[in-house]
Amino acid sequence: MPERKLVSGCSPKRVRSLFGRMDGSNRIVRLLQSKPVLLNACDDPDYRQQRLCVLKCATVRKRMRVRPTARLLVIDDQQRLLLVRVHDTRPVHEAFPDMVVYWNTPGGGVEADETYEQAAQRELWEETGIAIDTVETCVWFHERILQGDKWRVLLQERFFVVFVPTSVVSLANLLPYEQDLHQAYHWWSHQELVQSSEQFMPVRLAELIKPLLTGDVPPEPIQLPAYPMSPEARNRQPPNTPL
Repeated sequence: MPERKLVSGCSPKRVRSLFGRMDGSNRIVRLLQSKPVLLNACDDPDYRQQRLCVLKCATVRKRMRVRPTARLLVIDDQQRLLLVRVHDTRPVHEAFPDMVVYWNTPGGGVEADETYEQAAQRELWEETGIAIDTVETCVWFHERILQGDKWRVLLQERFFVVFVPTSVVSLANLLPYEQDLHQAYHWWSHQELVQSSEQFMPVRLAELIKPLLTGDVPPEPIQLPAYPMSPEARNRQPPNTPL
């Protein structure tokens, strides 16, 4: 079979002598000032669009601020889960545009000089007044994105389970901004979680927490599924966006 003519009537052999090498994808690579210049010899619009999307998405993810976050699943001796009622300033996730007031687990961001475990211990005392010596057992991993008008933050959450003998909670240690966000607290039984019409974070909390309430701790942390994107958000994303 004769070699296919690719550039201005030149054979691949001639192109290689002019521009350098060619790989199996019919892409010609020429080095200019130590930077590769990719020429799509087949002039495939779909391939060019895919490459542009991959490069754009990698850039967006690189620029996204990452916030390590420690959260606590606090369970008392009556198999109840401690949750804090939060009134946020924006929806907790773009897939849930109405979720501004919801019940969440205690927790917050990891400081620069902290481990996840140390942050969990500090956050527990700040948000509930419960002091413990150590936090050890991580049971869930989760990632979710907070999006503002001109910013995006990737929350990398680790959930630690803590069993406490007391149900006494104090909000006296809350930071000033937390006093506006955290409105109340409640110890939830599993039946209450199932029957409630309130909104909870993480989503599907009643289903996820059931084995932990009876002391069934997984041997390894479980990766919680990512939240679905809203149709509006999906339409804003280029194909192959790595969220």
